[in-house]
Parts: sequence; C-alpha cells; structure tokens
Amino acid sequence: MWSSSHQRILFLILSFLVILSSTLVGAQDKPSCLDYSKGAYAGNVTSQQECRTACETAEGLPEPDFKTSTCDDGSDVNGTNYKCDCKRCDSSNANCERRQLCIDEICSSGTSKGVMMVGLMAMVVAYMMA
Repeated sequence: MWSSSHQRILFLILSFLVILSSTLVGAQDKPSCLDYSKGAYAGNVTSQQECRTACETAEGLPEPDFKTSTCDDGSDVNGTNYKCDCKRCDSSNANCERRQLCIDEICSSGTSKGVMMVGLMAMVVAYMMA
C-alpha cells in the first residue's frame, strides 16, 4: 500500500498535470504573424496590406481581416497583438470560406501566468492540509 507521503507526492503531480493541461488547452495552434512563412509568402504580417498579401499568396483567398491591439491592461507586458484571417465570399456574401492565417496574443500571457500561480497556490494549500 502507498504511504501518506507517497500519496501526497502523487496528488501534487496529478494536480500539476491537471493545471498544466488546462492552461495548454487554449493555446493557439496557428503560427505567429511575426516571421510568418507559408508557400511563396514569407514576412511579418503586421498590417492590413501585409495581411492581404499573405492571404492572397499563402492561402489563395482575396479578402483579409486584420486586427491589431496593444497591451493596455495595466500588466507588465509590452507589445502588440496581431491577427490575420482570410476569406472568400460568393457574390451575395452569404457563403464564405474563412481561414485563420496567423495570430500573436502577446497581451494574454499575463492571464496564463495568473492561472498557473493560482493553481500552484491551490496545490500548496492542498498539500499542507493532507
């Protein structure tokens, strides 16, 4: 049978894995807009024009949807978020094919740090109570 110290260690490991997996679930699987490269396109997708060029060259889709925002949430993170989506719609704009080209969510890194800190604190408290 397992001793109480082994049970505590197992509990800590399992708790850490649960917290780690919950922070990774939201991770983006799309490439960064900085140094983006696909097919004949390579470059930074940091403007509406670059988003258009990347959509046309890398995806063959003519309509870009470019968004940008700066970190102004009071965190210590400095930077800019970039997101470029591409689409092609029929003449009625009813049926559209959409693809997410690239994304950078620099400002959201403080959120994942906060989640990880809360999780670590919960593990310590649970360990002390066991």
